[in-house]
Parts: sequence; structure tokens; C-alpha cells
Amino acid sequence: MNADEPPRSRARSEYRIEVPVSVDAANPGLQVRLVTPWDVDNEDLAALLLASYGGTVDDEGEDLDDARTAIAHYLGTAVRGPSVVALHGHRIVAIAFVVIVRGLHYVDPVAVAPEWKRNGIGRYVALAAIQRLPADSTAIGAVITDGNGPSERLFRGLGFRRIGAWSTHVAPL
Repeated sequence: MNADEPPRSRARSEYRIEVPVSVDAANPGLQVRLVTPWDVDNEDLAALLLASYGGTVDDEGEDLDDARTAIAHYLGTAVRGPSVVALHGHRIVAIAFVVIVRGLHYVDPVAVAPEWKRNGIGRYVALAAIQRLPADSTAIGAVITDGNGPSERLFRGLGFRRIGAWSTHVAPL
């Protein structure tokens, strides 16, 4: 689900940080390379998104068709420069897209293949996306489903702070 779409059933919170972010985005010793989402197969992106959210607080019973629709939406709205895909060989293991909602950049989504979770790849792709933002960016947001502990820890660890419930307006930083 994209940050500019209303949540289906769960409350979400908005997080923000000023940029530039002074956190190291060094590859955490993983054998991955970064490419753009437009350089890989959409079907593989959809499969990763579905697998990443499966069994988590963000799992709302979506199927592969829903994931395909979400990926098509992301590819139509994501910012080309900062959005990244991490590949291990030819396999997609993580993504971090950047979208613009009402003039502000948001990291949405960050998704990691289940077997790659808890090894720093989510942090790596999120930071890679953030550090590729245009030079005139002053802040970046993230919208996180309430109760999504791994995403909350990831973004707080990068210096983001919760500014309140996600709403249809963009509050000042």
C-alpha cells in the first residue's frame, strides 16, 4: 500500500527526519548490488513484496495479483533516482522505493525477503535510497503501520521520529 492511499484496516504513524542523514550506508558485508526497480522483472518485485509482508502486521490477506497492482502503482509513482533494489546474484532480496506525497519525499515501501531479514539489508537499502535524494531535499518521511516493530526500530535507528498519526495532510517537521 502506498503512503498516499488510506489504510485498509490498521492505524499508521508518520515518521520524519531532516536530511542529509548522517548515518553510514556502507554495505553490511552482504554480497548484494543495487539497481533501480526498472531494471528488474515486475513479477519478481511483486513476489518479494508479497513474501516480505506475509505473516506480519502489514499482511492484509493480499494475493499475488494485489502485489502486482501495488508494484505497478509504485513503479508509476516512485522517484527514479533514489529508489533501489538489492540483488544477490540475480535474486531480489530487498527494495526501498521513494515516493513523493504532497511535495515531500517518503521511503515507501522497504521490503526484505523473509530469509534476509535481521541482517542489515533493510537498513542498507533505506539509507541508500535516502542518500540518493535530490540535493535540495530538506526532510523525508516514512509511514509505518502501528505495531510494526521491525520498521519502527529501523527508522528510529536512522534518526526518524514519530510526528503523529498518518493523516491526509502533511504536517511541518
